[in-house]
Amino acid sequence: MKLPAAILTILFLLTGLSFATAQDHTLTDDWTDLDLTEFYSTNGDQLVAVQLDETPRFHRQAVMTAFKEMRYPSIARQKGIEGTVKIRVSLDERGQYIRAVPVSTIGAGCDEEALYSVQRIIRAGVTPAILGGQPTAITFDIPVKFSFH
Repeated sequence: MKLPAAILTILFLLTGLSFATAQDHTLTDDWTDLDLTEFYSTNGDQLVAVQLDETPRFHRQAVMTAFKEMRYPSIARQKGIEGTVKIRVSLDERGQYIRAVPVSTIGAGCDEEALYSVQRIIRAGVTPAILGGQPTAITFDIPVKFSFH
């Protein structure tokens, strides 16, 4: 069975997917760095770009499972809809899920599929972002590409 390109590209989002072992000795599973480029802290109601000491890392198995199980919505496939859905994710200073919402959408079920997949990954566990040597709450966008090519 040939899988749609969206399934093959989900969460290998910006190319640079690499595997690393978490530095914290309590984390024994493999963790994955996604090559995300923009991270924000919250200043009141505004998001302020920050340069992190360490970016969040995602549980490798959760990424692989979401990648494997994501489906290209049939209505989107029938209508020939392609594009990128951006999911904005907010984590607390422990790397715990606060919220995830679509901020750039293409419709036809793609937004919901992308949100569901990203939520599964985030809820499975994320190492905290480090700023100024301390864990910090963080917001970032995860692009999920839907394509037939």
